[in-house]
Amino acid sequence: MYKRVFKQKGSRVFRVRYKLSDGPKIYDEPLKTHLREVAEVKARQLVDEREKELAGLLGPKSLREASQTDLKQHCADFVASMIERNRVRAHVVHVRCRLQRLVKECRWHLLRDVTADSFVRWRTR
Repeated sequence: MYKRVFKQKGSRVFRVRYKLSDGPKIYDEPLKTHLREVAEVKARQLVDEREKELAGLLGPKSLREASQTDLKQHCADFVASMIERNRVRAHVVHVRCRLQRLVKECRWHLLRDVTADSFVRWRTR
């Protein structure tokens, strides 16, 4: 594995260039710090995280972050995307009301709370 921490000419912050074990592609990302010691630690953590994702030991960062977001926020984002795609207003209102009711009555707060059992229990009531 190749990893190099450096500052670009004229820049105040460090960057990291690295290769993963999946091939010859070189990744380049900012570390958003001006301290070399902090940059080295951030670079090591970043590369370790990416290698674990590649090996399947960690889920992708976007999924890990989404799993920590409140389900009401996910529903609001979905409704907003429907509005952006110019869906019929009545349909958007219908979907929003149904999602809000489902989330509230099933007592779902995070994505991990959504299970087939909790849905079936709600539906049978």
